[in-house]
Amino acid sequence: MLDYIQPRENASSRNDQTQQEIQNFLLAVRSYPDRAAKDPGLTFRQHLCTFLAIIDDRPRRS
Repeated sequence: MLDYIQPRENASSRNDQTQQEIQNFLLAVRSYPDRAAKDPGLTFRQHLCTFLAIIDDRPRRS
């Protein structure tokens, strides 16, 4: 019996996804000081999770 093997993503797709994740992280880093000034108890981790959730809810570009 053969096991089902998922097709590999192509390298370009993985690179694009990685670049987008890096850009999102850097945007979170840049936006943290302003957000922390408004909410001093906010950790970067909390900000990052909220920031990424908001980014994930945005409509995707084609």
